[in-house]
Amino acid sequence: MENDMKATIKDAKCTSATEKALRVRISEKRSIWVPVSAIHDDSEVFDAKDNNYGKLVIMPWFAEQIGVELD
Repeated sequence: MENDMKATIKDAKCTSATEKALRVRISEKRSIWVPVSAIHDDSEVFDAKDNNYGKLVIMPWFAEQIGVELD
């Protein structure tokens, strides 16, 4: 079922945020803007202050756009 599909990026860190997107470092050399609408409820990363480090769980449509495999 597609609603259960998601992708997880371990050790992600949110470095900044706007109302609609988070800037997330997903590796030493790569940072991306992630739309808030693409963040799954299971994510540990939600903002640039309190919940800024951990696993970033994203929706399948965005994972496909950035080349991340689904869980």
